[in-house]
Amino acid sequence: MVRPVPRAEEPRPGDSGRALLIYARRKVEELHSGRGWDVEYPRDAWRLRNLGISEGPATVSFAKITQPWLKELAKRWTRWRLSSGTGAGTLAKGAIAITRFSAFLASPSVNVARLAQVDRELLERYLAALSAELAKRGELLPRALAEHVMAQLEDPASLDRWNDPARRLITVILIRCGLRHGDALR
Repeated sequence: MVRPVPRAEEPRPGDSGRALLIYARRKVEELHSGRGWDVEYPRDAWRLRNLGISEGPATVSFAKITQPWLKELAKRWTRWRLSSGTGAGTLAKGAIAITRFSAFLASPSVNVARLAQVDRELLERYLAALSAELAKRGELLPRALAEHVMAQLEDPASLDRWNDPARRLITVILIRCGLRHGDALR
């Protein structure tokens, strides 16, 4: 089978003509808007290439964070994480997580309008709702236990509730070695 030869003025996807157009567009945007933190920080979607980051996603979006105080905190946190060497993909996921929290805060049953209204009880409600949502979708939660849960497990009074000394010992070994029960069984 003979393939038709593309005309020279029709760049194929992935060829140098397309790359040149993308590069030219970025340069024109840079000349028009500028480059760096002064330009990107106020935007709802940071163009990471304009911050010197070429690996990973092209943008980190804060557009759907509806609370101005939360959006500002999210931007400050993201800029700090970026300056400490966190990858762009991780930053984008963090912004998505904060966006999800923003939607929870804006829901009619919660309706939080300022940072002072965010307390431990509210965070626990959010984590319970998130856990239920992720369970419905089949997504897995992190396998590590929260520090306050580990403190409760390690408490001697909690360990003394075991009526079988062998199980208490296994629990202590698992905790001190950082193992899961499956690891211990193997």
